[in-house]
Amino acid sequence: MRRRSARCPRPEAARHIGQRQKDQARKAHQECESDKLLEVKNLSVEYDTEISTVYAVNGLDLDLNYGETLGLVGETGAGKTTTALSVIQLLPEGIGFVTDGSIKLDGVDMLNAPEEKIRAMRGSVVSMIFQDPMSALNPVMTVGAQIMEVLKIHHPEQSTAQLE
Repeated sequence: MRRRSARCPRPEAARHIGQRQKDQARKAHQECESDKLLEVKNLSVEYDTEISTVYAVNGLDLDLNYGETLGLVGETGAGKTTTALSVIQLLPEGIGFVTDGSIKLDGVDMLNAPEEKIRAMRGSVVSMIFQDPMSALNPVMTVGAQIMEVLKIHHPEQSTAQLE
């Protein structure tokens, strides 16, 4: 499933320009369209503590297309949570740092996007349920009800029926 970003130029909008400009617009449009929901390139993450520096993720490359599902599996301390926290820009402040690489989520450069943009994407484009589901999920509510609660927060303009 290909998805066009809102930032992609539309070649059909270029009606009153010459052939060269139309060709350039068409090429830019094709380059902008992407199958990638998530593109992580050469990601390296460190935690600087008083005791030492921990090299938690080293040179990770990862692509996730629209419509795909990804599970990160590995031993304790392998960097699964750190990778996810890096994508959603929730590394511990003052301790965790992306030291190399790039992260694009839905076409947005997550390492250089303004905080307001990142905050808007959390819950609408990307979400994370942390490792201990008992602390992340309410055991007296169904999972569906909890997901609906997040959707209502991030899409207040839509009715419950629309969200379902």
